[in-house]
Amino acid sequence: MLNYGLKNETEIAGTKNCGEEQARYFKFKVTDAMANLREPVDELEYIVDKAFWPMPSYGDLMFEV
Repeated sequence: MLNYGLKNETEIAGTKNCGEEQARYFKFKVTDAMANLREPVDELEYIVDKAFWPMPSYGDLMFEV
């Protein structure tokens, strides 16, 4: 299966008819792209300094929200 990446998958989802067609695309394509991206992002979170990390860390989400 060819993976186009999360950005492309969400752009494609935006072209689908609203409702069930779009929901199914998000469920089966966009969530797969999110899962594929999660592993390398989780690994990078441990080696990139917090000052340079562009998104909330797991700890931020757990203890600061």
